[in-house]
Amino acid sequence: DISEIGIDGSVCTWGHVLEWSPPVKFVFRWELDAAFKIDPKLDTRVEVTFTAESGGTRVVLVHSGLRAYGDKAAEMAAIFGSSGGWTGLLETYAAHATAT
Repeated sequence: DISEIGIDGSVCTWGHVLEWSPPVKFVFRWELDAAFKIDPKLDTRVEVTFTAESGGTRVVLVHSGLRAYGDKAAEMAAIFGSSGGWTGLLETYAAHATAT
């Protein structure tokens, strides 16, 4: 399961691991709808790959299946690509990885 723990200690499962191939790939099913509520029928995929490159690591994240959002697909793509979405998450990850 892909879960997060809230400040209050509550656990929210919002996806499921489909492939775990350390250290090169991690794929999971993202099950949050356009209102960011859990919908186990929603099937979009997130694939994260890690490739050694020039003394570092290239991290590539692809979120596919956004057509599942119907008329909200373009809006969700913009959210995922924003600083509050995957782009911001990867920037935070890169800053943390560089600092450690």
